[in-house]
Amino acid sequence: MIGNAEFKFHPIGQGCFYSGIIHVDAAKFHLVYDCGTNSPEHFLLSEIEDYKTMMAGNPLDLLMISHFHKDHVNGVFKLLRGLTCKNLIIPYYPPIERLILALTADGTDDDYIEFLKDPVTYLYARDYNIERIIIVGGPNDNQDSDQLINREGVSPEDGITPGKLILQMDLYDDEEIEDWVKRNEENKERYLDPNVKFLKKPYRVWLPYWEFVFYLEKYDEILLVEKVSTEIDTLIKSKNLSISDLFEKKYLKELEKIYKSYFTNLNNTSLVTYHGPYNNTANPDQMICCYSTYVHDFYWRSLPTHCCGTLLTGDIELERLASIEKLKDYYKFYWKRICYFQVPHHGSENNWNRTEPNGLHEFPVYIINHGLGRKKHPSLEVVKYINTHCTNGIIKLCNEAEKFEYGCEFIEKL
Repeated sequence: MIGNAEFKFHPIGQGCFYSGIIHVDAAKFHLVYDCGTNSPEHFLLSEIEDYKTMMAGNPLDLLMISHFHKDHVNGVFKLLRGLTCKNLIIPYYPPIERLILALTADGTDDDYIEFLKDPVTYLYARDYNIERIIIVGGPNDNQDSDQLINREGVSPEDGITPGKLILQMDLYDDEEIEDWVKRNEENKERYLDPNVKFLKKPYRVWLPYWEFVFYLEKYDEILLVEKVSTEIDTLIKSKNLSISDLFEKKYLKELEKIYKSYFTNLNNTSLVTYHGPYNNTANPDQMICCYSTYVHDFYWRSLPTHCCGTLLTGDIELERLASIEKLKDYYKFYWKRICYFQVPHHGSENNWNRTEPNGLHEFPVYIINHGLGRKKHPSLEVVKYINTHCTNGIIKLCNEAEKFEYGCEFIEKL
């Protein structure tokens, strides 16, 4: 056996805390996707403490934040305290979009508003030991799924050093992003810091035998964002302010009126993450290794050997068929490898298409993160749809009382 991988949706209620560890020979690689909750905080705090105990001083090699809503990030700051984080991956949202997010954060604490104001500066200004922040989105941000297979000549063994798995990626040079940063960010120096990098398209990072592929769906309400931006620009000029000033509470109250005149919800964008065994070909049957996938203590021997990938969706909007088609097109070389599918936005009715067929029928496992006693998360209609139409799969609920763990083993192909 070359190695194995173990993953866990932690029992924290309404939110998401997902972790994993990948072993290749004696080397280990630790990862986390999101860490936050809207449920009673002690569930999340207990899981964070247990996770840190398990880490036993090892670095967190990769932390991925899907988006900046509180129930996905409010545990990140506690998680980072006392840990070394080698790579933190976040989606890029322009200052105006971060301001709009702040307007939706009712009754939120000052720290969270400071984070939204400038996440990079916030994270580096604290005592967190973050070696590198990697931003997805930004320069030339139009996605192209055809680039996803352009990895000829890369060996899965690349990146193995004694006792370590080295994360590899294609990043923009500082000169390539300098003009873009100056046009888009007020705190230009921080975003041009040598430890802040922007990921090139295709949005993919990889390890020996394992890879991560990111998809960042932008707001569809772009015209509404532009209208809000126009009104905010008027306010900035009339009072001689900067956009950073508007994150102060006295201005946020004033801006709420502008926001509410255009939006009822702005909750449909996330950094979607596929991760699974590495493969440098468009044909999923031509694998470099053989894999077996399992949940807890039993093996699913009937699964195809190539089907053990995971798609983490955060709060992405999949209510419209057009959104589903865009996602499927982007991941067309990975779609048949997905075994574990995180149902977006905790099973919300507004984030799931319920026409038949909706294109999301083929996954063996549907994971829904939710809080016990919530009225709309998960929606009974969404659960009913998956149970009725996605007949080759099972639903696994993850909440304050239920975790979900799974993994796979990979061996050399004969």
